[in-house]
Amino acid sequence: MKANQINVQYLGFEVNTRVRQYRFAVRQEAGMREFTLSISNEAFSARRISFQDAPDFCSAKIHRELAAFGNNPPQSQYKVSGEELEEYQRTHAPRQTVRFHRHPVAKNLALEHVER
Repeated sequence: MKANQINVQYLGFEVNTRVRQYRFAVRQEAGMREFTLSISNEAFSARRISFQDAPDFCSAKIHRELAAFGNNPPQSQYKVSGEELEEYQRTHAPRQTVRFHRHPVAKNLALEHVER
């Protein structure tokens, strides 16, 4: 492994009565370490995050923690806060689509082509 190279691997999740726990292994030159991130079941039922987006969200959080602490965060277990989920919603909100309208010019060009 190259110096300072890390590998974050998703190991899966476990559903408990109050939370879903997402497990990750972080492999680096110093060895391997496991991280667990918990998201409340209420966050999923309130649609603050989807089941499909949760692993990516957790992976991004681990990467931020690794970067903030020189690849050696003091914690290995995290509880995802409501504020973090709100920020995630703001940054991942669906964009409004712009509807395009046909211009009469394009319609007339098509008619000219048919008439020839």
